[in-house]
Amino acid sequence: MMLQQIGIGNLEVIFMELLLAMQFVLHKMQDPEFAFKRELTEDSDSIQSKLEELMEQIVFLLQYVDRRRKQLSVPVAIRKELKECMHAVLRNITMVMIPSAYFQSIINLLRNADGNVRKKALGLLCETVKGHVSVKPKHRGRRELNPNSSSHWLNLDENAFESFNRMCLEIVQIVDDSVVESNVSLKVAAVTTLEGLANGFPSYHSVFNMCFASVTNSISSQNLAISSSCLRTTGALINVLGPKALVELPCIMENVIKKSHEISTTIDLKNDADDNVALRESLMASILITLEVVW
Repeated sequence: MMLQQIGIGNLEVIFMELLLAMQFVLHKMQDPEFAFKRELTEDSDSIQSKLEELMEQIVFLLQYVDRRRKQLSVPVAIRKELKECMHAVLRNITMVMIPSAYFQSIINLLRNADGNVRKKALGLLCETVKGHVSVKPKHRGRRELNPNSSSHWLNLDENAFESFNRMCLEIVQIVDDSVVESNVSLKVAAVTTLEGLANGFPSYHSVFNMCFASVTNSISSQNLAISSSCLRTTGALINVLGPKALVELPCIMENVIKKSHEISTTIDLKNDADDNVALRESLMASILITLEVVW
């Protein structure tokens, strides 16, 4: 695979090779022959497996490129074109992957030891879900040839639901992991992703009920950004779960009151940095949103 072929050498040459490889992949994915092969039942499993592998490799490559963004030996124009081409390939991949294969690929990325890789996977997942749920279903009278049409994403089959459930469990592990508390951006990304999934797949109550306690417990986090994102996601989960959310209501209200008290007793308008003020304002807005949903 491409990632395994990256070695020590001239970084500009490596980036140029990667750019040519990405352009080749993008061209092949847009070829009508590829679309024809995807429709052949006997080749579909093999193609989906290769797309899984390709998507994971490109996420790794994006992280490789980002790690070297401060190295001046690569012209900015080449770096920019390479990243744009990688994102274009990822968009094409997510358009043609079936949900079960896509969720499995995200699971594999979330199990990576590199927090930045996991964060990129969560960002990609949010973009993909947002893209699919925003597309209006086709007219009923029309036969859908594309196995990855939006209706297949909005109405997951058994295999896709199983993968979706396991993927959500992986995200919850990031929310629950006390070690991740030091990686604020990763934990915020995980919580925000659950919010996006709840909004995109509101009918899967059993999955989000499993996630609910982890999110509400993290409202009490000492980090304002984590606490704020947990409050917003709590509101989204309450909207999805309805009466089933009542069991967590005492915990939610206890944490909301606690955070409100913490903010009111630590405000220092004269000495607070702008970032702290912005975080407090965001937290207060999240508290109001949660209270509105609860009442």
